[in-house]
Amino acid sequence: MRIRELFFRSLKPVETEEPLDLFVNRPLAFVLALLLRPLPISPNMVTLVAMLAGVASGHHFAQGTRSSALLGALFLMVANVLDCTDGQVARLRATSSRLGKTLDGLADMVVYVAIFAGVTTAMVRQSGAVTWWWTYAALAGLSVIVHITFFDYFKNELIFYAIPSYHEKLEPIAKLRAQRAALGCGWTARIHRVLLTLYIGLYQFERALTNLAQPKGYGGYLEWYQAESGVTSAVKERFRADYRRHQQLLVRCWTLIGSTGHLTVFLLAGLCNRLDLVFWVICGPFNLWTVLIALLQRLTLARQLRLAMEPDQTHPSA
Repeated sequence: MRIRELFFRSLKPVETEEPLDLFVNRPLAFVLALLLRPLPISPNMVTLVAMLAGVASGHHFAQGTRSSALLGALFLMVANVLDCTDGQVARLRATSSRLGKTLDGLADMVVYVAIFAGVTTAMVRQSGAVTWWWTYAALAGLSVIVHITFFDYFKNELIFYAIPSYHEKLEPIAKLRAQRAALGCGWTARIHRVLLTLYIGLYQFERALTNLAQPKGYGGYLEWYQAESGVTSAVKERFRADYRRHQQLLVRCWTLIGSTGHLTVFLLAGLCNRLDLVFWVICGPFNLWTVLIALLQRLTLARQLRLAMEPDQTHPSA
């Protein structure tokens, strides 16, 4: 297999990749993934190393000096590349798993806590304004959760409707609960149960939040598509067929405020020794972008749903 084909095989669907990942982090991670693929190093081990690099980044940010900000940025760059590497190794080996995705998500959370705490500590050391900076950090942290939740949800929705050949898909909550109930009583099963419970909880939160960007009567892609709601299978297939054309650009817009987009803000702020701007960028421009794209998403989904529900409507792609 040619290197180019192997590279694209190691990616998620290109439409859902964040721009900086696609053009910078993924190529670097691909080289590492090729080196790691034959070695007895699991993707989960790479995830843990990425998490440690992220924690080191937060530690250096917290020192509040110019040189430590630069080191924090460099460690964060390493963490970001390794965060891409684990998934690419798994896809090249065809060993992607829900456990790996859950661990990856938990590791990302640890990294975010570390760098948020690091930047806030540095700002408090420089200004002495404890309450202000920790409140500012909390608002920025909540904003990051909202941004990434929207991005992940609509990315997965695009994959479900438009790229059915892609092997990694979300599953209905009922199916996940059934899998959890079927687990045994051993230690491995208990750990799996805890991780699956966390996964289900995050999944439910994601769906509750993203309802804000969905029209009434839609209520989520898996439920709408699979429910016996009186909508014929032909109409559902029409919706599915047109989804990629209608939603691809909006998913591209969401990719700008995905996880890598936020980490890039920290990274650039560290390189420029302007950590004071991190929370402003997240709470200002990124939040405005989220509101704008959520409104466009809602309007576009409502229009697409209305077209799909009209039996006499000429198929838009015909």
